[in-house]
Amino acid sequence: MAKILTFFLLLVTATLFGQANHRDSIDVLHYNLHIDITQIPQSTIIGKAIIEFSPLLNNSNSFGFDLQKLTVDSVKLNSNTIDFQHTNNVVSFVTTQNYNVTDTLSAEIYYQGVPAKDPSGWGGFYFNSGQAFNLGVGMRVNPHVYGRCWYPCIDNFTDKATYDFYITTIPSHTATCGGVFQSVTSDANGNKVWHWKIEQPVATYITSVVVGELEKVEFSYQGLNGQIPIDIYCKPSQVSSATTAFSDVPLMLQIYENAFGPYPYPRAGYTVVNFNSGAMEHVMNIAYPNDALTTSLSGQTLMAHELSHMWFGNSVTCATAEDMWMNEGWATFCEGIFVEGRDGYEEGKKYFLDNHRYALTSAHTNDGGFIPLYGVSHENTYGTTVYKKGGDFVRSLRGYLGDSVFFAAVKLWLSENAHTSKNTYQLRDFLTEKIGTDITPFFDSWIFNSGFPHYAISNFSTDGNQATVEITQSRLGGRFTGDANKVNVSFFQSPKVYETCLVEFDGKRGTSTFNLPFNAKYAIVDYKSLLADATIKNEYMLYGQQQSFSNQSFIVYPQTTTDSAWIHVIYNFVKPEEHGQIFDGIELTPHYYWTINMESYGNFRGRARFYHTTTQNPADSVWKPEPNDRIEMLYRALPSQPWVKIDVQNYLTWMGGYAFVDSLRPGEYAFGILRNDSVSTPAQLENHKCKVFPNPAKNRVTFFVGNTNCTKIEIFSVSGLQVDKISLNNATYIEIDTNNYKEGVYIVRFMNKSALIESRKLIITK
Repeated sequence: MAKILTFFLLLVTATLFGQANHRDSIDVLHYNLHIDITQIPQSTIIGKAIIEFSPLLNNSNSFGFDLQKLTVDSVKLNSNTIDFQHTNNVVSFVTTQNYNVTDTLSAEIYYQGVPAKDPSGWGGFYFNSGQAFNLGVGMRVNPHVYGRCWYPCIDNFTDKATYDFYITTIPSHTATCGGVFQSVTSDANGNKVWHWKIEQPVATYITSVVVGELEKVEFSYQGLNGQIPIDIYCKPSQVSSATTAFSDVPLMLQIYENAFGPYPYPRAGYTVVNFNSGAMEHVMNIAYPNDALTTSLSGQTLMAHELSHMWFGNSVTCATAEDMWMNEGWATFCEGIFVEGRDGYEEGKKYFLDNHRYALTSAHTNDGGFIPLYGVSHENTYGTTVYKKGGDFVRSLRGYLGDSVFFAAVKLWLSENAHTSKNTYQLRDFLTEKIGTDITPFFDSWIFNSGFPHYAISNFSTDGNQATVEITQSRLGGRFTGDANKVNVSFFQSPKVYETCLVEFDGKRGTSTFNLPFNAKYAIVDYKSLLADATIKNEYMLYGQQQSFSNQSFIVYPQTTTDSAWIHVIYNFVKPEEHGQIFDGIELTPHYYWTINMESYGNFRGRARFYHTTTQNPADSVWKPEPNDRIEMLYRALPSQPWVKIDVQNYLTWMGGYAFVDSLRPGEYAFGILRNDSVSTPAQLENHKCKVFPNPAKNRVTFFVGNTNCTKIEIFSVSGLQVDKISLNNATYIEIDTNNYKEGVYIVRFMNKSALIESRKLIITK
């Protein structure tokens, strides 16, 4: 009885341990996987996993491995059959002997069944149109790593091991796996057994298998450390297409080796799978979807993206899902590096700027708001912020450090940390140590803060050849940070004659004076777009043709055919500084403004169209025009001057539209809102269904809703943050204490459930 009770307690201990701590208690050294994939029509696999491992704690006797959905038939430890439990997707067992960190154990787990797929439809194990294959991550499962869907393992980003795969197929099928092909033999049933080997430690989620009717297309590349075979597996009908589509892979390897150092594996490989939604960076055996088998730019950059993961993600792996930008952000950046290496710097720059525009305009709407790159939530692990803003950050780090320092430091990072897992803080500290400059403030601003910094010239003056410039830093979608700023400012004598100087400062403002070889006419911050801040920059030389400025909601129509002009436009995604009273009490929109620099030749005159847009997404500012508001065009020649209203050909409504400026001039342009309730006089209050009084308010304010069916009142800051929500409980008015409100302007939204009734401005004074 005592023995039975002891065993029961040990088993309970093992179960609890396996569920909660098993991933932190085992270091897997090697997986020897024997998997029968002959029953594709039945969507089943039969497997034997031989796992060599060591405990991470002395006196360990409880062990567990992840295995989802599949049925375990038996378990052996060191060749002896033992009792086990398979609960909550963990195969756990307890031993009568204690083991230490110096011990090496061997577990054999026999299992079979129908493998799992991620509920999102992306990730897991698939049986599609005569193929069987895995995709190593699941969008919804937690953790995202998904080796456990087809073999027992320690399924996380940090436990790396070597592998032998023995995949059994029917005679007409081929099996491809990550690693290097060793042999193919026949078993007693006449089936084929394919042996593949990975000798470098890799995480479970980047291991792979594909089974089906496959043929091989071969390329090769003479790498820095020797010849690299490139194997493309595809269906026989795809051989011609694959030969063309993958022909640039040797060039990709050359570009990436030049940028990041030697390719970290002995083979490069892709297998085209019967899947039409994304690719997966399995080590040396990238799963590539049918629909991407093309020579288009999107197809090429997808190939390059996944190949770059061999450096960023596969060799050096993010330590946690919260560090995923270290995988996907770097790979997004590498897409641009491929385009730059193939087509030249300017084409690469265009690619980077397209990515930047998407990050600025869509990351926060897709991911439910502006979020930091580090510490992303589970639902945003593979979101737009991680990919697009992550790529933006790496490009900005390159611009911040300069090419020579950046690429040298990255090569050191990859070589000294090959085949390990690292987190964001370790990358920051490594770079700080290697380059000899503390880049903590840069990471604070770009990684650990949400949104994007914004840099603008707030003042510029010259005294002969001496130029003085003041840079102002603000923020789109995040709290303000920004010490140790390094911003390039280009001083122009003409569009082709300019001098670039570095302005360094802490905080919101920095002023520097430079001696130039000429008298500068104007200055442009970050002219080369080296930093992915909250701007989009474009320039064109116009020779009589209409020109749409890409991604800037701006078009110029030359009114002369013989003269020309150089026009540089900065599209700013923040509210500009006001610098004094705005004409007629007009409110600046908080969304965007344009900075125009231009050099005209002859009698050039340009008619410009500025587009106004609104958004209905709550992640953006709630300070939007209302139906009775009027949209006006504002202008100032210099950033240090007040804004004034200018006459335009107005095709603007509260919902959007555009305005024509008949004669474009250098300076800044913005839209303003003339509110229908800029003040709340007793007479004006009668024109509204809902009322706010007194307004401005100091200590208390009353909201009157009458018979509007208003159920709640929401109060927002002008930056879009919700500061209060008040339930009315069928009352027609409510009075609240405003002593806890900061002085400033607020937007009050009167709501019926989720429908907006009216929006009013509230001013709090102290």
